[in-house]
Amino acid sequence: MKGTLAAAVRRRFSDVEEQPLYSIATLLDPRYKNLFFSNTNTAANAKEILMRELLRSYREEENHDLHEPPARKPRRDQASSSLDSIFDEIADEQAPVSLNRAQVGSTAQLETYLGETTISREDKPLQYWAVNKVRLPTLAKMASRYLSAPCSSVDSETLFSSVSHIVNDDRNRITADHAEMILFIKKNLPLILPKST
Repeated sequence: MKGTLAAAVRRRFSDVEEQPLYSIATLLDPRYKNLFFSNTNTAANAKEILMRELLRSYREEENHDLHEPPARKPRRDQASSSLDSIFDEIADEQAPVSLNRAQVGSTAQLETYLGETTISREDKPLQYWAVNKVRLPTLAKMASRYLSAPCSSVDSETLFSSVSHIVNDDRNRITADHAEMILFIKKNLPLILPKST
C-alpha cells in the first residue's frame, strides 16, 4: 500500500517544480524562497522564470503607459535655441535604456530578497510583503499576484447544501420563492444583527 501511494505521489507531483505557477509562488513565499527545490538546477530555472515574468510585467506596464496621452510640456515664452533642441534629442535617445534599468533593478531586488534569511513558517507571507513593498516594490507586486487565494466554489456549495436544511421531509410543500427568502434571511441576518455573547 505504501508503495502504491508513493508511486501515485511521484506520478502526480514529479513535474510540479517545472510548472511556472508553483515555482514562482514558492520563490515569492518568504518562508520557503529557493530552499525547498529538489536541486540547484530547478531552483535556478525557477529564478529565471521569475525574472522573465518580472520583465514581462514591466513591459506590459510600459505599453499601458504608452497608450495614455503624453504629459503636456510647459510652454516656453521665448523661442527655443538650437542648444535646447540638442538637449531634447539627447533626452529622447536615453529613453530606451529604461528597460535595462528595470532589468537591473529587478535583478537587484531579487538577489537582495533571496539573500535574506527566511521568515518563520508561522509568519504570514502577505504581511511580509505589505511591510517590504517599499523596499522591494517589483517583487511585492508580483507576490500579490501569485500568493493570492485561489478561486474556490466552497461558498456556493455551502449555500446549496444549506437548502437541504430548509427543504426537508417536514417542509416538503414550501415553494421555491419562500425557500429562497428563508435562505437569504438565514445567510444575511447574522451580518446585520450583533452577535449575542
